[in-house]
Amino acid sequence: MKKQLNSFADGEDIGESRITQAGDLVENDLNLRLIELKNDVNKLGSAPYRVWLEDSGRGSLRVGDLRVKVEAARWMLRIAKHLNGATRELVISTLQRFLDDLESVVASEMRAKEAARAA
Repeated sequence: MKKQLNSFADGEDIGESRITQAGDLVENDLNLRLIELKNDVNKLGSAPYRVWLEDSGRGSLRVGDLRVKVEAARWMLRIAKHLNGATRELVISTLQRFLDDLESVVASEMRAKEAARAA
């Protein structure tokens, strides 16, 4: 009877299942943050390729850099999904900090764009 309480029908340990579910939730959260970041970067208004206009050359470079960083973060998440244990946790925590920083940069770029429009 005790064995039935501590395991699922397929023999998987309840603790392992909870860890897997928590990991899936973290991955889903990171994935949603990446999608939101990609949308925000696209809202900054530059084309997905470099546009060299007199007044917007620097802006397109910044947006291009942000796009590259978002794509790099997406690849980090894809790689983290294939790792196990402490290595996976390290990559996930690094990615979370990276996304925190990237979100603050994108937010400040959006505020600067809005301020420039208002002026």
